[in-house]
Amino acid sequence: MRLTPEIIQRLPKAELHCHLDGSLRVKTIIDLAQIQGVELPSTNEADLLKNLSIGDTPGSLEDYIRKFDITLSVLQTPESLERVAFELAMDCHEDGVRYLEVRYSPILHTKNGMQLSETVDSVKKGLAEAFDECGIITGIIICGIRHISPDHSIELADLSIQYKNRGVVGFDLAGAEENFPAKHHQDAFDMILKNNINTTLHAGEAFGPESIHQAIHTCGAHRIGHGTRLEESKDLLKYVNDHRIPLEMCLTSNIHTKSVTSLDEHPFRKYYDQRLRVTLNTDNRLISNTTLSKEYELASKAFNLSLQDLRGIIINGFKSAFLPHNERRQLIKKVVDDVTNITKGTGNVITVTATSGSLEASIEGTVITVAAGSSLQAGAASFASAVNTNASLMAMGIKAVAASDSTGQVRLYYKNTKSLSQNTRITGQLSMTSKSGFDLQSNLTPGAKVEGKIDPSLGGLVSRSFTKAGTSASLKFAANVE
Repeated sequence: MRLTPEIIQRLPKAELHCHLDGSLRVKTIIDLAQIQGVELPSTNEADLLKNLSIGDTPGSLEDYIRKFDITLSVLQTPESLERVAFELAMDCHEDGVRYLEVRYSPILHTKNGMQLSETVDSVKKGLAEAFDECGIITGIIICGIRHISPDHSIELADLSIQYKNRGVVGFDLAGAEENFPAKHHQDAFDMILKNNINTTLHAGEAFGPESIHQAIHTCGAHRIGHGTRLEESKDLLKYVNDHRIPLEMCLTSNIHTKSVTSLDEHPFRKYYDQRLRVTLNTDNRLISNTTLSKEYELASKAFNLSLQDLRGIIINGFKSAFLPHNERRQLIKKVVDDVTNITKGTGNVITVTATSGSLEASIEGTVITVAAGSSLQAGAASFASAVNTNASLMAMGIKAVAASDSTGQVRLYYKNTKSLSQNTRITGQLSMTSKSGFDLQSNLTPGAKVEGKIDPSLGGLVSRSFTKAGTSASLKFAANVE
């Protein structure tokens, strides 16, 4: 099966290493700056993105970190934290992320007097709103900062203890490694470990394996953020592998911070071949201008990964999640089933392509008519736009997504509805008529589990019928909430 960007995006994924203050929408930064009276380098989205993202001129880790001065300038209110947490979770959901751990350092958001607990409550609120909207499972990791006083790390450790089982799932140490060893923050990690809280540390990104050794043996790390330089110590690598300590790897970011000079030099494939528990993550969606799907696509091409390889890496991510064991097992079981269904070509979708002519589609009684564009991609985008701007369809939670490649495919989704009760029956119908130039296709397989956004959390069986005759096609489906 060819691993297209669309298929990779649909695959269920776990995002374990994602910084809140490095993953904002550019438009949101401009909006928040206007509301708060914060001066930005530019209020033009394209220009500001150039200022914030690394682009083709990567610098040092310290250069990378300086980009956060801009994002942090607009994240000093409860409302801003709530908004960006909600938007990040929604963006990740759109990218196929089922489980998201958001990390940030509350101490960096107190410039205007916000209390540490206010920052956590605000992020929690935004993530809870996203769960209500789309069902994405999330957790918060609180970060100490290497170059900030260890006393603040103790303060943040105490905050993590207060919010244990109340949204916070782990404690981290971030920031520049060189000259700021983790051992200076050992007291904070002693508090964390004595209270049975998960730990992960940034280590082996811009400093050698000594940093990873200290993270594990001084601070008790259960996971390692990055770990690109672990390969420099065979003995420590063996220890990490034997004890199944996961590595939160971030390919694009590692190039941007010069942790590695190129993908050819990245140790990801070596680690994978030695059966280390490697996971793929974004680090900072905005600063590195990436998504988790892009990271999987990048890994697939750079390291010649098969579908089976990606399946294993996806499962590694969920195995490494800071979730209670039984919850993690149940989630992994569902993820395995969903990966199987997706890669078999099943799905509650119908795809349409067009090079000329027009298409008339009746979706739940609402008629949409569009003219094909100058290319397959343009025709697909036109159809998706027409669906997504129709008030009636929007009210029903129906969404169309055009493929980002040149296939001209459009995928029709029915929004996950959290309010559905037991044994509620959901149905859908789409009929289309081609008016020259449209090719109607379907990848439907009767009897498969409900997937996509019809409702990925339901697990009930769906019955479908698909018919195509001449220039018309129709799809009907129904599912029971179990």
